Amino acid sequence: MKFEPVISNLLFAAIAMVNLPGCKGFLVSKPDLYASPIIPDFISKVNEGILLNVGFDIPRNIKDKTSPRLYIKGLSIMLKNVQAKANHSHLPQKTIGAPITRTGPLNVETQADGHFVSMNGTQNVEFEHGCWEMLWQVGKPAGSVICSFDLARDVSRNDAILQAGNVYVTFPVFSKEGLSDLRARKANYETEIKKHTDLHAEELKKISETKNLFMKAVHFRRAVAANEKVSLMRTNFYEKIPTIDDEIISFGDDLVLYKTGTVWSKRSGGKSAKEIQVGQASLQH
Repeated sequence: MKFEPVISNLLFAAIAMVNLPGCKGFLVSKPDLYASPIIPDFISKVNEGILLNVGFDIPRNIKDKTSPRLYIKGLSIMLKNVQAKANHSHLPQKTIGAPITRTGPLNVETQADGHFVSMNGTQNVEFEHGCWEMLWQVGKPAGSVICSFDLARDVSRNDAILQAGNVYVTFPVFSKEGLSDLRARKANYETEIKKHTDLHAEELKKISETKNLFMKAVHFRRAVAANEKVSLMRTNFYEKIPTIDDEIISFGDDLVLYKTGTVWSKRSGGKSAKEIQVGQASLQH
């Protein structure tokens, strides 16, 4: 299979967030040299394909939750286990970091185009030359599914724009066993955070309640120590770990896909063009 050009670190830093602490990134490895059975086992079971219904939430300003938005619904795609066509959209690649296994580019069949509603009525959005692949860092319980498309023209509504060029959609994927382990870790983490947060609040309350200057100092030191523990423990790693089953869908026999993903855009313009995060994707039944 033919590998695509190297892209910026930004996209793969986000993809790597679904892996366990300590991961350093991704390394392109030959698709036929798997260090983990997850990907080949999965691909061997994908016969008729896997149907995904994808929605896009594209704000004008990704940092502003109240920003005008472009909602694209109805994109229905079938992920196949056959090699992508020669003119497929470019997938992002990475050449430094920890080793991964990957499927290489596989074919996407579009069952229905996306659409949105504007003052001019319903507008179709054609995502062309689709392909997909799964990435899995060696020895980890989580990976990423990436779908890539070409968008021929800018799509806009209320000043929110999805630019023409490459559009990538990424979703975290987990083994069922791996997700169970990560959920347990997340629960322990949240319990520990709450314990130290409650202690901090309790000690602050005691400072205000006691008139003894010595005890005020004691409670102050305890409050500071609890706050420091919270600060050291804080991490955004667990944000992308789904805690309830409504947040995931089955992805083959042994895997699940997180229903919330990320949308990236790469404006047409050659190798110098950069990928930017432009919104959120969602999987709908």
